[in-house]
Amino acid sequence: MKLALLAIERSGRFVVAGDSCCQRHAPNNVLVARYKRNGTLDRTFSHDGKAKVHLGSTDHGYAVAADSRGRTVVAGDEGHRFVVLRLRTDGRLDPSFGNRGIVKTPFNLGNSSARGVAVDDTGRIVVAGVVYSGSGLVEIGLARYKPNGALDRSFGAGGEVTSDFHPEAPGVSLVNALAIDSAGRIVVAGSAIGGSPNIPDIDFAIARYMPDGRRDETFGSGGAVLTDFQPGGSLASSDEAASLAIDSAGDIVAAGEAFNCPSPCTDFTQHVAVARYRPDGSLDGSFGTGGKFESSSPGSASSAAVDPTGAIAIGGDLWTPGETFAVGRLTSSGAPDPAFGSNGFVTTTFRGG
Repeated sequence: MKLALLAIERSGRFVVAGDSCCQRHAPNNVLVARYKRNGTLDRTFSHDGKAKVHLGSTDHGYAVAADSRGRTVVAGDEGHRFVVLRLRTDGRLDPSFGNRGIVKTPFNLGNSSARGVAVDDTGRIVVAGVVYSGSGLVEIGLARYKPNGALDRSFGAGGEVTSDFHPEAPGVSLVNALAIDSAGRIVVAGSAIGGSPNIPDIDFAIARYMPDGRRDETFGSGGAVLTDFQPGGSLASSDEAASLAIDSAGDIVAAGEAFNCPSPCTDFTQHVAVARYRPDGSLDGSFGTGGKFESSSPGSASSAAVDPTGAIAIGGDLWTPGETFAVGRLTSSGAPDPAFGSNGFVTTTFRGG
């Protein structure tokens, strides 16, 4: 079983989604669970707090969101297509959405997989992911749906957008997260792969789109920003943003991992990496070191959130010395919060390693 992400409803309940994968003689299913504020399963949701949806032979749930009415939206893929499903507050598929609660969207370029989802103020659902073309390129795929599940044809080309993190030099663009800012602009984060085929350079990548799906040319360079955590002198550099948050000032926070291997390459560890960008896409020099924070201990971050004070909470793992569940907090200036855990991090080891 794999956990995708967590969404918090306005009521304070929280929903997690993922999928059952790779079990012998068992089909894949999208799995959703809802919990009360006290952490117990909410048994008003699908009778026991848990819902299971079977879509086809290869079902994956990679992202989850809750709308203003308490409905749960899950995005992923099935049969190499974007798939979006919506559950009512009682945990049943919502028949007013798409085909009995499910929408599947193929992209013309090739196989596709949704990796991020958000619901805007009008109830429209925006999904971001990856689209694999036959030529080996990997593109950013965006789709927007009306509240009834129909593609919103006022967005992009018939409801869909494909582009990349390299506006002038298409390569491989991997998307892991999506957020919508207060102006309705769509922000996606992941990684962009460039360099030579044998020694690729992989950077944090952020792109922003206008509400109608056009690239926001006022953001970064041509609508995108690439960030290398340790530029120069590395045999291999691999920096990837896994999560995205937008604070009350419109600053963008991306969290993930940074891996750099100087020549000769002997250290294969990666570190928690967080970057904060101003609304124009430039790195915020008041945060961390030149806009970036990198942990001293090996590990990675898979989620991020900004609290009302501007402090940044991150979740992931640290390898101290084994791999452990970790939660950290950075101050608004990008330093580990000394009032939280040990040097800003708390680790939890689960039975089994």
